[in-house]
Amino acid sequence: RLKGYKCYHAIHSSNQARGGSAVLIKESLYHHEQVKIETEAFQICAIAIRTTSFMIIVASIYCPPRHQTTYDEYMGILSQLGNRFILGGDFNAKNTLWGSRLLQKVVD
Repeated sequence: RLKGYKCYHAIHSSNQARGGSAVLIKESLYHHEQVKIETEAFQICAIAIRTTSFMIIVASIYCPPRHQTTYDEYMGILSQLGNRFILGGDFNAKNTLWGSRLLQKVVD
């Protein structure tokens, strides 16, 4: 536990020690949990942060390597995050740029 920070997390739907995602946020920032998805296909937690001029979503995702997340599934996730968001995570995407023999299209 980090003093002054709040942890939001999403765990694997089997409730076993695998997968999951988390976002840490400074408690003094005005924020609330926006999205939490806990399935076998992916785990996502997203928080909305309100600034003086706008709101932004910060989200974390984990996509297990055994599940082949489809384009439509990714687009469904992105549609829940709104127009302003930062999404980071482990997509387990395959690409020759980082040494994989496979090439997986994630988004356009």
